[in-house]
Amino acid sequence: MNQIKVGGHATLDLGVDYKTKLNGHEVSMFARADNIFDKQYYSTARSSSDRNEDGVFDAEDLSITVNPGRMITAGLSMKF
Repeated sequence: MNQIKVGGHATLDLGVDYKTKLNGHEVSMFARADNIFDKQYYSTARSSSDRNEDGVFDAEDLSITVNPGRMITAGLSMKF
């Protein structure tokens, strides 16, 4: 089944985390950016059968998941 080749990829992810105290409570802030350059790639490519039932296992039978693209996340937490 491992006959289909999918090219490799490289992405740049950045993150920052800042911790401080506010009125005696621990505060943590973070920001993260994944896939900075918004590169398109396949995060999974798999198959377990001849999905289109043409008698040939090939690229047409793959179930492909494309990455979500650039993703930015931020958050804040506080312990009290």
